[in-house]
Amino acid sequence: MKNNIQFITTVLLLVSILEISAQKKSMQSASRVLFGVGVIETSDKFEGTTTYQMTGNRVGTELSGVNAIGNLILNIDATTYDTFLNLEKHIRKDGGFELSIVFEVTAKNDVTVDVKKGKSLIFLLESGRIELNTEGAFNKDFDFSDSSSKASARYPLTEEQLNEINQSDVVEFRIVLDSHQSGEAEERDNHQLHLDGKFSKKNKRVWAEFVDEFLTL
Repeated sequence: MKNNIQFITTVLLLVSILEISAQKKSMQSASRVLFGVGVIETSDKFEGTTTYQMTGNRVGTELSGVNAIGNLILNIDATTYDTFLNLEKHIRKDGGFELSIVFEVTAKNDVTVDVKKGKSLIFLLESGRIELNTEGAFNKDFDFSDSSSKASARYPLTEEQLNEINQSDVVEFRIVLDSHQSGEAEERDNHQLHLDGKFSKKNKRVWAEFVDEFLTL
């Protein structure tokens, strides 16, 4: 009798552990790697959604615009901008999906960086120009320990737009920021600040691999 009770207790404990593990798994992320760039898969069984988000696709950018020129004239220390353009596919409960570009930037030297709402991500392609909209930054943070600022924004795009970008041999882009230098005159904050860049072979390859791997899911 005692052995039977111990056996039943053990079985119930194992079932409980498996259920907890399954619940955690439904909310946890699984990672994959595409050409050295990660893709995080996140599922939510309560919402019935799955999201595939690229991480770590760093793109080279240079500062331009009125504020950039002002910084040079006033001999302000150069600001370093670490910029990322990651693809995201969000699959809804009904099976439909949305495609987006998730823009992330980190700036240092006491710069508070933000993303301009509206058409603030512009691509110049061989076939023409694509302008993408954002509702603004969904995540912003300033770290006082190293005077760095971070911002992230999401730019929805169509499958046709994504394919047009991937099919272009040359991909140039501009990101329009809302940013200001600490301690500077208020009127300088009203001028636009740009991050201009161009896709490398690695950037183009990882975007193409993301489409091949996840767009047909």
